[in-house]
Amino acid sequence: MADTVLITGAAGFIGRHLVDALSGRYRLALFDLKPKADGPIEALDVTQANAVRDVVHRFRPGVVIHLAGIKNLNYCESHLQEAFLVNTESTRFLADAAVEVGAHMVFISSDYVFDGERGNYRETDIPSPATIYGKNKFEAEKYIAQTCSHYTILRSSAVYGPGGGFFDWIVNSLTTGKKVEAFADTYFTPTYIGDVTWAFERIIADNLEGILHVAGSQVLSRYEMAVQITRYLGKDPDLVIPTSVKGSGLLIAHNSSLNCEQTSTLLGRRFLDLLQALDLLYRRL
Repeated sequence: MADTVLITGAAGFIGRHLVDALSGRYRLALFDLKPKADGPIEALDVTQANAVRDVVHRFRPGVVIHLAGIKNLNYCESHLQEAFLVNTESTRFLADAAVEVGAHMVFISSDYVFDGERGNYRETDIPSPATIYGKNKFEAEKYIAQTCSHYTILRSSAVYGPGGGFFDWIVNSLTTGKKVEAFADTYFTPTYIGDVTWAFERIIADNLEGILHVAGSQVLSRYEMAVQITRYLGKDPDLVIPTSVKGSGLLIAHNSSLNCEQTSTLLGRRFLDLLQALDLLYRRL
């Protein structure tokens, strides 16, 4: 079991929830590009090899969790060099440093390592990314697998929960009576944030290695997801307007859904569907 866990992207959506889940159980070394000045997170530009190596050697963690990255698909397409540096090159720097201190390298990847045409992608399927973001992630995955003796690649999809952009936008819009437009012709496996943090906890505690798929147990369109949330909150489902991704200019896969049967069997847990997650969220609020 690791005494120290180093996390990049600790101020991001997944990072904040993961820090909450791990606090008090491990010594945490937390880093982000732009942390709050008065918080426990230190500033780190993950595209600077020497800076990355210095912090890894300073803390000598048992586990390195790399969450930092540029996730906006369209931005990556128009900022090729920046996307490569942040999403791929930084991973190489962290993987190299993790090897030097004997750390377990844990990397969050994406359903976009697949082309997004047929969906139901398994851990053993060969990636074929169609976007720059997906290519960045796949290159990072390959480097980790070639370089690290101990590694875990966790692929997930559309992680949602309090503080998540799409989820908060839907909930905030509906609670103020605003209409929501959502794509009805793209499909994914929306993933509850609690399942993701729980999977990270298991990876650390049990030294789990290899490629894991952690995603929700439902294949939904964004429209279907919005309608389910609307009905759960007791709002008028007519507030949700179905639209098409065609003509939007956005690079969203037709069907990027992940199959998690292998990972679920390994972990002994079936990941939540949307209504199960909403029950958990609203019981806690």
